[in-house]
Amino acid sequence: MNGRFTAAAIAIALVLVLGVGLSTMKIAQVDESQRGIEVVQGRVTSIQQPGLFFRPFAPFTNLELVNIRRQTRTVSQNVASSDKQLYDISIQVDYSRKTDDQSLREQYARIGVSDDQLNAFLDGFINDALKSASTQFTLDQALSDRNGFSTRITQFCARRPVRASPLRSTRSM
Repeated sequence: MNGRFTAAAIAIALVLVLGVGLSTMKIAQVDESQRGIEVVQGRVTSIQQPGLFFRPFAPFTNLELVNIRRQTRTVSQNVASSDKQLYDISIQVDYSRKTDDQSLREQYARIGVSDDQLNAFLDGFINDALKSASTQFTLDQALSDRNGFSTRITQFCARRPVRASPLRSTRSM
């Protein structure tokens, strides 16, 4: 009788451990165009590469999926030239997130994983570059020397400290 009781107790303990493990298990698929940021109780613990993510006994673990595909953003703005003429400008920016582990950690801390948050961050950055570059040219110069104007915008974008920009960016007009 004592042996049956021990076997039953072991079986019940095993079922409980399996039940807890299965109920707190995290499983997710990280696609090629994504990276997974593993967050345990608000702290980034690791960056997951594409593939299957599986953690048993992980009740406080979240996997935040980050889009790392190359994307295009078009921004239109009314700016003033150096000769005080107002004009509308549209600029197209091709960008993607930096994918090294440290950059992904910094991005998560600064702007999260949402593309909407990233676009809001980008819009402010691009608008500042447009305003700064437009004041360096007259309207005639901006229209006749598009390459010079484009180069000046690139210079304003490149001036930003490396640690402050979580993006790779190319720009076209």
